Amino acid sequence: HNTGIGGAPSKGKSEEKTLRIPL
Repeated sequence: HNTGIGGAPSKGKSEEKTLRIPL
């Protein structure tokens, strides 16, 4: 997965946080 909520590209390990944090 390189995409978080909303389809925004996340940076490496930050992906885990983007999945949990609603943008």
